[in-house]
Amino acid sequence: MERNIKTPDTAYNWTNPRWRLSEEKRQERYDKLYNSFKENGYDFNFPMHIMLCRSMGVKDKLNQGHHRIMFCKLHAINEVSTKFISSAYMPPVFQPILKRIIAITNYKQV
Repeated sequence: MERNIKTPDTAYNWTNPRWRLSEEKRQERYDKLYNSFKENGYDFNFPMHIMLCRSMGVKDKLNQGHHRIMFCKLHAINEVSTKFISSAYMPPVFQPILKRIIAITNYKQV
């Protein structure tokens, strides 16, 4: 589960130009969340989403909450709220096709 957790250097630093923020905006968002955690702690009304991906050898992953988990670790917050969501089950008839596509595209999960 602890893959791709943000750090102060990578927080709000998306590589996709469509969502990329200026350094000033990135720092502003980081500081706002940092101060919120410092003053209020973790807000249990906003659970982190964990995507359960159990078919085809895909790993479960944190789908929403990368920044919040970073601040929980920084502030030694040991309890958080979570919401489990799951990916759709793929019928067995389609699995060989998808496995072939994965092999051809050389897909690697990070």
